[in-house]
Amino acid sequence: MGGILLRFNTKLMVELSKVPEEKFRDKIYKNLEENITWVERKTGRLPSYEEVEELLIEGFSKIIDFKGESEVPEEAIELADKLKGEFTSKEVLFEENTEL
Repeated sequence: MGGILLRFNTKLMVELSKVPEEKFRDKIYKNLEENITWVERKTGRLPSYEEVEELLIEGFSKIIDFKGESEVPEEAIELADKLKGEFTSKEVLFEENTEL
């Protein structure tokens, strides 16, 4: 599972990371710059969400039987609601995470 970054600000990410020492912030910045990419960086422009959607549909249609939009099963909606509650809880949002 993953996501598609359309735009990413490595400097802002480092500023928000609560790393106290500058030398570590510099290392994190360099690591982010070397290991993360985003659409705007690769193409030189920021595409619209509609353009991204069209390209994803076109690409995935080549490998899966995609017949267009359809109803989302109730089970999927219930699971999404459950996960939303879990991933937006104060415990998760303010959890100390030592991984970077």
